[in-house]
Amino acid sequence: MDADVVDLSNLQRQILHSTDRIGVSKAESAKQTINALNPDVQVRIYNERLTVDNVMSYLSGSMTSSSTVAITSRRAIWSTMPLSSSGKPVVHGSIFQFEGQASVFKPHAGPCYRCLFPTPPPPGMVPS
Repeated sequence: MDADVVDLSNLQRQILHSTDRIGVSKAESAKQTINALNPDVQVRIYNERLTVDNVMSYLSGSMTSSSTVAITSRRAIWSTMPLSSSGKPVVHGSIFQFEGQASVFKPHAGPCYRCLFPTPPPPGMVPS
């Protein structure tokens, strides 16, 4: 899920994309790379941003994987997860400059992302 297109500035940190895909939907580019590695993987793409208005419609699968840079999308996931009755795990990964985070959270069985970061950073503090 991504509403953006591949840009040259993405290539040094987003290994799913390549120079021949500049201007292509990031979601489509990611699908192409994943299917080239394993054609048996079923990839569904969504060319939109995750928001509090649409997050519940995407959390019905067996697992949610989040690697979003956008703080608003991360917070949308974690605003909704406590309401989710699925109890499915969320795999979260993100980077900022030269630091990275990788976590697995299981709703109702431990702390969540919002437990670790209860308030959003001030506007302009984290690029999106």
